[in-house]
Amino acid sequence: MKPDLSRFPGDNGFPLIGHTLAFVKNPRAMAADRYRRYGEVSRINIAGNKGVLLLGPDANEFLTMDRDKVFSSRAAYEPFLKDTFPDALGLFDFEEHAHQRRIMQSAFKKDAMLDYLSLLQQSAADAIAGWTVTTPFRFAPQVKLLLFNQAALLFMGESQGDEAARLINHYTQAAAGTVALIRLLIPGTKYWKAVRSSLLLRQMLREKIPGKRADPGKDLFSHLCFARSEDG
Repeated sequence: MKPDLSRFPGDNGFPLIGHTLAFVKNPRAMAADRYRRYGEVSRINIAGNKGVLLLGPDANEFLTMDRDKVFSSRAAYEPFLKDTFPDALGLFDFEEHAHQRRIMQSAFKKDAMLDYLSLLQQSAADAIAGWTVTTPFRFAPQVKLLLFNQAALLFMGESQGDEAARLINHYTQAAAGTVALIRLLIPGTKYWKAVRSSLLLRQMLREKIPGKRADPGKDLFSHLCFARSEDG
């Protein structure tokens, strides 16, 4: 049985799509508008998922601390992530989430963090050394490229080149699908491309595991390939 949300101020927006268009166009503006109209708590409808929008520091503390463990991340995010990022860490709840977090902790210890720092420092130095005053320089595209390449290097040990480009492309395509309006697997649509990229990205990760275990690098994925649960 779906809960009765009629006691909360607000509205359900347009039929079927609700407030999805406003959310995709500018979520900050949408939240500010609803705060002005309804206050910190209001009804909302995103892509047919009806719920309650909580705004403000007190509401966010109540939600994120979740001291009584009553809020499910899976229930909130699975409608958006189930096809592109299935069983991502953010979808686990309560004890299962804590169990998965403990497994990953080895990749965030001091020695691992020092490995990541050395990778990023050298990558940034190499990239900046290639910037010259003799050629036109477009700041935003260059910095975006630098950050994408640093992400590929940090997470996978892949810097410049085709492999890094494929990783970045598959991830950005998959991420774009999380907010796609048409969520049907119709060839050529944004959602279809996102699901395909998600499958290809996971295939690339699986294929890299044996190599990372045989010859680990300083990247996050190498550290995760040696992570173990409490029972080994």
